[in-house]
Amino acid sequence: MKNMKNKKSVLFPGLFFAVIFVSLALPLGRAVAGGFEWACSYPASDPVYSSWSACSTWCGGGTQTRSCTPGFDSCGNTIPCGATTQACNTQACPKPTVYLCSSADSVISGGAVDISVDWAGYSCSGNIGRYYPTSSTQYSATCTTPDGLGGNYIATACVDVTVLQPVNGVCGTTTQSYTKPSSGLCGAGTAGTVSGTGPWTWTCSGANGGTTASCTAQVSIDGSCGSADGYGVYTKPSSNLCSVGGTPTVNGTGPWTWTCPGSYGGAGASCSAPLSITGQCGTAMDGGMTPTKPPRATAPVTTLCSAGNPSAVSTNSSPWTWICYGLNNGLSSGTCFEECTYDCHPEWHCSTETSWNIKNTCGDVHICAVTGTRSCNLNWREVLPGL
Repeated sequence: MKNMKNKKSVLFPGLFFAVIFVSLALPLGRAVAGGFEWACSYPASDPVYSSWSACSTWCGGGTQTRSCTPGFDSCGNTIPCGATTQACNTQACPKPTVYLCSSADSVISGGAVDISVDWAGYSCSGNIGRYYPTSSTQYSATCTTPDGLGGNYIATACVDVTVLQPVNGVCGTTTQSYTKPSSGLCGAGTAGTVSGTGPWTWTCSGANGGTTASCTAQVSIDGSCGSADGYGVYTKPSSNLCSVGGTPTVNGTGPWTWTCPGSYGGAGASCSAPLSITGQCGTAMDGGMTPTKPPRATAPVTTLCSAGNPSAVSTNSSPWTWICYGLNNGLSSGTCFEECTYDCHPEWHCSTETSWNIKNTCGDVHICAVTGTRSCNLNWREVLPGL
């Protein structure tokens, strides 16, 4: 026993190196309750995925896939891949529509119209592109797209394009008016605001690219007679014929007539001038008794004027006087007169009897103071004294 106590232990070199190799090759462990647990030390990696593939269809429900490389944990265990397939484009396939780029169904003649499809997923053919219609036309296009189930969605759409011809603005029938016009402004086009107080202006706007017309209406002015109207003259008037209406033609030989025309639709005025007439004494003035005219003892009341209008007969005793006034600015006559005429007989004379007087029919008395005979041309006759 004593020898073994003092005896040294000898380890073989080969065993030593084996122990070191095993300890380096095996993972380290740790003691746990009920045993020993080894610790993993491998590099860990997650599964690696590629990008999703394109969807098998663009609408109506399709699928897309991706590839995957599994991962490993630190103990070398495989981490499995997740889903590599999923649904895509599940929305319902829309019906294609064809439309105008201007979102309208008309185009002005000579203008362009663009026909396009608003779903790029369709493959379309037909009237697609830019067109220049000259008359109303229907454009159509047929579009197809795979439905994802081995078939196709097919839709046909069309649009009616109305070609609008240019309409030029044209002024209406109103070219003159007494007041601000409100009707007859445009023969074609849309009337603008009427401006002014006379003359008036406005525009007639064209449509569909048509031109715009500028329009004017003048103030209607009635003709008006001048101061020559109603004024008597001896010769044809030539001045002051119209205060409004220019210089018209004068017609007639007296009276004279003419018309003063209105302007811009105004009414004309009818004018006239009478012939002037000079007053003339009538047959009531004869300067005394004539063989065919009886004696006159009272003032005349008829045939005072052969032309014109008489004035009142002046005085109540012989001679009686008056004037014949001219007509229509005519001159008046000179003074017209008539004397008392006498009743004459050859035997009327102053006798030798001085007690007799002679008296004319005008009431004048001559006393026969001397004897002798009075001439009959003095128109005296004998009367008894006091008669």
